[in-house]
Amino acid sequence: MSIDETSGISRRDFVKITAASALGALTNLKLLHAASGKAGGKRKRVLVLGIDGMSPILLRQYVAKGRMPNFAKLIKQGDFKHLRTSNPPQSPVAWSNFITGMNPGAHGIYDFIHRDPQTLTPYLSTSRTILPTAVLPLGNWKLPLWGGDVKLLRHGPAFWKILSDRGVPCTLFKLPSNFPPVE
Repeated sequence: MSIDETSGISRRDFVKITAASALGALTNLKLLHAASGKAGGKRKRVLVLGIDGMSPILLRQYVAKGRMPNFAKLIKQGDFKHLRTSNPPQSPVAWSNFITGMNPGAHGIYDFIHRDPQTLTPYLSTSRTILPTAVLPLGNWKLPLWGGDVKLLRHGPAFWKILSDRGVPCTLFKLPSNFPPVE
């Protein structure tokens, strides 16, 4: 994704802005709740829509030509920012940067694959499957009885964990590079 560096914000800054906005909205909600004396109150919400591989430059061109009216409506009602991509510019790296606000040196995801240094066998960089210790053979199938696990290899806390720890409710839907999902 080619992004003009002068018009974009970094993923770390984006996570900070999103977290600050959510915390600000929570603070405003608490103040509104305290001032009104009611249990109800309109909550401010933040929606982050991330589309892997979508060029913001092309999106702006298509919106300007009227070819993407729903995106035009979203941009008009909310906001739209260019995000700089990761280095290297690969999906698992970029999503891990977004999720943690860290660079690859901190979260440990550098590519689509990692390799076992002893066997040179490649495996998915974001998670690692540990085989079960006992299986029940059933024809061509092997049913796991116990043991086995899937480990998330990304380091660092996810931004929604930080927000949740501070009482800000978060809902995530189909987030890449997050398997197994963090609580």
